[in-house]
Formats: sequence, structure tokens, C-alpha cells
Amino acid sequence: EATKMPPAVLEQVERVLAAVKQTREKADAQQRVLLTLQSLVAQQDGRALHEINAIEGVREAFLRRLLVRDSPPIWSAQLWSDSAQNLAQQSHRSFARQMEALRGYLKRKSGSVVLQVFLFLAILFGLIGAGRRLRALGGEQAGHPPLIFDAPIATALVLSLLASSWIYPQAPRLFWAICGVAALIPTTLVVRKLIDRALFPILNALVVFYFLDQLRMVAASQAIASRALLLAELLGGALFVAWLLVAARFDGAPDGSRRRKALVVGCRVALGVFAAAFIADATGYVNLSKLLGHALLQSAYMALSLYALVRIFDGLVSSMLT
Repeated sequence: EATKMPPAVLEQVERVLAAVKQTREKADAQQRVLLTLQSLVAQQDGRALHEINAIEGVREAFLRRLLVRDSPPIWSAQLWSDSAQNLAQQSHRSFARQMEALRGYLKRKSGSVVLQVFLFLAILFGLIGAGRRLRALGGEQAGHPPLIFDAPIATALVLSLLASSWIYPQAPRLFWAICGVAALIPTTLVVRKLIDRALFPILNALVVFYFLDQLRMVAASQAIASRALLLAELLGGALFVAWLLVAARFDGAPDGSRRRKALVVGCRVALGVFAAAFIADATGYVNLSKLLGHALLQSAYMALSLYALVRIFDGLVSSMLT
């Protein structure tokens, strides 16, 4: 105004100043939001670091106690007298709590259940359609045996249950036990079509051990029941592997073949681990026994599942290339 600026220019300057003020206010508001988010991220980062340190501390404490006797020997009279009194009552309460947690989880995740059902149906109808298409094109004569299409329900169950860990985060223990059993049955049906009959005893034994393992996982809160089941698994595993070695149940593999040598070496290693884990549990080194037995059995279950998945995807790729 002192320079006698024209009114039109003054109006333009005022509009620019107003726009600058409005933009500055928006920037200040966004900066406050950003600082709030930054503070929340810092809090979450601190919590995550605290949890990581806690996990590391627990891991280190577990490793330090690994060679320390943490329970009475299995022949201790005090162990059985103290545990047998409340075993039935505690088992009932534990199972009731797990059932209640499972019902509540499924009620909250009803949408996830529907999603998995739709996923199973989509895979099932896709396999049925692909199998019909492959047979119409003469896939069997072309050298692509549709083994996975002979059991579409089992194959669809294996593939749909594979996504359970993403569909059901933080599920209760009983839920994973049921899912594991539900996945093992179709996996076994698929694998039986893909391996030699001489290896059927190993497959059947793995199924039995897996059922016992899932039962032990459900009864994990009951120390004596869980320990008794683990001892039964380890003793049964050692006896079964010893029977395999003595009876030479590898008739499907030639004497000098690489597969036979691998089976013999694997059985010897498994026998040693089973025996060491059983002795450790019987003498009171329960943590060491769980580590050895769990590692061996979980490795076998994982190998079975991965073998089935590899053969399934191999069949799918072969069918698509027909």
C-alpha cells in the first residue's frame, strides 16, 4: 500500500499469501501426524527389540539347561505318585480349555474357514478338469501318468491345507494338531501311489508316530502324560528302526544301490538318536530328549510332506506341458 501498488496486484498478493498460509497449516498438521506415527513406530521398535532380547535370553537359558537334569528319573516313585493323583482331573481341565479356545478362534475366523473351503473346492474342480483334459489329449500315452489326478480330493486337501499357516495366524495348539492330522491322511494317500511297496512300513510307522506326536502336543501342559507319550514314541521308533535293519526291509532297492546305502545309514542314525533321546528322557534330561526326538520326527514329517508336494507340482507341470 505504501508503494501505491495497483488494487489488482494487491488482491493477487493477498490470494498468494492466503494460499501459502493454508499450505503451511496443512504441512504443520501433516508434520504432527508424521511425528505421531514416528513415535508409534519407535515404541513398536522398542517392543520388538525387547521381545527379541527376551527370545534370545530364553534360547540361551534353554541351551544352558540342555545338559542339566530337569526332571526326576522315570523310575522315581515320587514322580508317579505326585502326578497320578491329579492326572485325570488336570487332563480334563486342559482339554476343556483347549476346546473353548478352539471354538472361540473358529468363531472369530469364520471368514477364513469359508476362504479355505473355497480354496479347496477351486483346487479340486481344477484338478478334475485338468485330469479330464489330460486324458482327452492322451496324456497317459504321452508319458505323463496323471497320478495326482487319480486322487483329486487328497491332492486338493494337501494343497489347501498347505496355506493354513497364512490363513489362520496365531491359531491355538489344538487347531494345529487337527490340521496336522487332516493334512497327513491325504499326504499319505498321495505318497503311497508314488513309492515302492517295500517302503510302505516306513510310511505307516510315520503315520502312527505323527498321531502320537499330535496327541503329545495337545497334552503338553500335562508333564507326566506328555513325557510318557514321548517315551512311547522314542521306544517305538528305536524298535521299529532296529526291526528295519535286522529284517533288511529294503527289498525294493538293489544291494549295492545308492538308495539302499542311504536307507541303511539313515536307519542307523535314527536308531542312535532314538536310543539317546530315550535314555535322556528316562534319566531326567527331558529338554535334551525333546530336542533330539522332536528334531528327528519333525525332519521325517517334513521330508514326507515335501516329497508329496514335489511330486504333486511335478505332475502339474508335466500336465501343463502336455
